[in-house]
Amino acid sequence: MRAALLVLAFALAGCATSAPAPKATRNMWDGYGSARAQAQIRACLDHEREAGNLWSCLGGGPELPPGVGPPPPPLRRPFITSARQMYWVSIDDWETVMRESLAWLRVNGSPVAVEASQRKWEASLLQDVGHLMNFYEGGSAAGVTGARIRAQLVPPRVIFLEMWRAELENGPEDNFPPGGDE
Repeated sequence: MRAALLVLAFALAGCATSAPAPKATRNMWDGYGSARAQAQIRACLDHEREAGNLWSCLGGGPELPPGVGPPPPPLRRPFITSARQMYWVSIDDWETVMRESLAWLRVNGSPVAVEASQRKWEASLLQDVGHLMNFYEGGSAAGVTGARIRAQLVPPRVIFLEMWRAELENGPEDNFPPGGDE
């Protein structure tokens, strides 16, 4: 019995030392996006910020790859993991671009105002996502619902941050969606 315990202890110790180090990621979806899609999102934002039409970057026009912009409605099939991963691609792409936008604003704007705004937005985002996930608490649809909602809420935040950048670069301009105050 004692010999069996020693063999088991050595076997477990060997497994523990040979296990790969945990991947240092900020979120579970980090790494799902692509540098190509992120560059295309950035190119659209840079072009449309100058043109004063940032909202068009949400449309996924012909110059943007599939999946860039608000994601399609949730998949109606049993492959919940595939659906969640599809949303993670969009989240990773847009949040990577959002970090770039925030970095620019911290350097060229008011870092305190940027941090306060982002903290409040993140708290609101998490509350909204959590509220809608609670409809499916304990079920497999909760995770995919959370991913879908986050994938839909992050791109408009990036547009807002880019409007903030346009205001700092160009002064007050009409960077808001059509149909606003005339």
